[in-house]
Amino acid sequence: MKHLFCMFNANDPTPTAAAIRSSSYDKVTVIILGREWFNQRQEGSLYRFKKWLSGTVKSAEAWPKGLWKEEWDWNKTEAEVEFVKVDDLSEITFDIHPDSTVIVDLKSGTKKMSIEMMEYAQQQMENVQFIMSNLGSCIALTFGVVVPTPHLSLNEMVWLSSGSIIDVDHDPDDEFVSNAVTYFDYSWNRRFLFKQHYLEKMGKVFNGSEEHDKKIHHNYLEEFTTAALKKKDEIVQVFGGVRFIHPDSLDTCLEKAMWAARRDESEFAKEHRQNIMEFLSGVDCDDDEIIDYVREKIHTMEIDCLALTRDGLMIGVECKYGAYGEKDINRLNAICSSLSPRFYPLMVNTRLEKEHKLGVHQIPFPVLLDPLDTILSPQ
Repeated sequence: MKHLFCMFNANDPTPTAAAIRSSSYDKVTVIILGREWFNQRQEGSLYRFKKWLSGTVKSAEAWPKGLWKEEWDWNKTEAEVEFVKVDDLSEITFDIHPDSTVIVDLKSGTKKMSIEMMEYAQQQMENVQFIMSNLGSCIALTFGVVVPTPHLSLNEMVWLSSGSIIDVDHDPDDEFVSNAVTYFDYSWNRRFLFKQHYLEKMGKVFNGSEEHDKKIHHNYLEEFTTAALKKKDEIVQVFGGVRFIHPDSLDTCLEKAMWAARRDESEFAKEHRQNIMEFLSGVDCDDDEIIDYVREKIHTMEIDCLALTRDGLMIGVECKYGAYGEKDINRLNAICSSLSPRFYPLMVNTRLEKEHKLGVHQIPFPVLLDPLDTILSPQ
């Protein structure tokens, strides 16, 4: 029986989740220090962590049939999980089964907590194994080795840090990623531009209409950015067209969708307005197009691309094929700052030089083919 003991990180539950994900445990004891003194932010962390353990963050309210996507859930923790509340680590009693293999994680607490955990564990038990779990790897201190571990998904990372989940437009397949990089071609004068023959190789069809053809360039920048990042070994997951949804408040989600639908003058919205409003009011709907339409309207924020690195950095990307200003830079910075301190804001543009301004790194799109550390370097 594998029994894990770990600390609950009240300021960021991600390290605690990473410890539990580090291996297949039969039982997990999560030690909560100073529970009665938790502030509102720390209460929120504990709530998100407990929801993460369940494998779904869907609220108890009755979501309209078909609106919730299975992809928004993740695998439920199989281990038996117990919470032990203490006011001081000296109160910890390591209650274990005689045949247990005991593992103590030292990463999810502060350095002082880790030292105390190690001392108390060694005082009460023999043959204890100590680990330091990271995102995607685990240092088995007892054996002096680093072991690769399953990675938390982007959706899990975003939920644990912010209470949002993500809905995405595209996850490019390997063939698209390979072609996007292999055939890549561009020109430059005052700014960088994709060459038309390259876009045609990528399946884009031009018709000579300035508005239509210009839109192809704009839209492809997001696709290229997602593909170029997915090609990097350091990236474990990346999506394009990312919308952030707060699943705790169904009413808020539906109100946002209703507000957006009422103001939408597209042909689809005009044709199906009544059915859309009925679906938002709780009437069952079997039309997948209407369900998909509503699903794309329930978010609070969106960005063009979101990537996760092996060491847990989340890169939030906005793509600007034309002109943009400080308002756009501040918006991206605000989105990333509100979601997690693990977020790195990145603006991909058509300008000829890198720039770091207002806390946001800005790069020309050809730089996306450089090594990741070069991309993220402000120099």
